[in-house]
Amino acid sequence: MYHGRNEDHEHRQRLAAFLERLGTGEVDAEQWQRLIVNHYFDETLERVRREVARLRIQNEAMRWSPEEKGRIDAWVREIRATAV
Repeated sequence: MYHGRNEDHEHRQRLAAFLERLGTGEVDAEQWQRLIVNHYFDETLERVRREVARLRIQNEAMRWSPEEKGRIDAWVREIRATAV
């Protein structure tokens, strides 16, 4: 069930924190399942979720190049900048 702005803010904070951990390789399967496999009502979060999933498919080992790490960092900044 969708609860509005507070839920959006919480989803943004959780996804941003997850992406920071992803950038350093500190995520587990449960976090991945909860934050990337699930879909979001928010357009920005859903777009980032799809991009992260694509990136992970391309790089199964999650050993990020500087360019990939830069993309992850940009997603974190974007999510935090649009948090209400």
